Amino acid sequence: MKNLIRVFKNKLPQVFIIFALLILEAYCDLSLPSYTASIVDIGIQNADLNYITNIGTLMLLMVAISVFATIGVS
Repeated sequence: MKNLIRVFKNKLPQVFIIFALLILEAYCDLSLPSYTASIVDIGIQNADLNYITNIGTLMLLMVAISVFATIGVS
């Protein structure tokens, strides 16, 4: 264990950045179903095209963030 800590001691900032990017990616991926449910429950029931467009744009932004986080991890 001490050897492992010694090896990763120099790479600690990179490990934290990768960990943060993984958390960001998971958050973005797991938030998409709730946005879809919101579109169905609110946007479609109220026939609010502006709401559907706004949430759809937010979903595209979350996917783009998730893609960039995935690229950053690899």
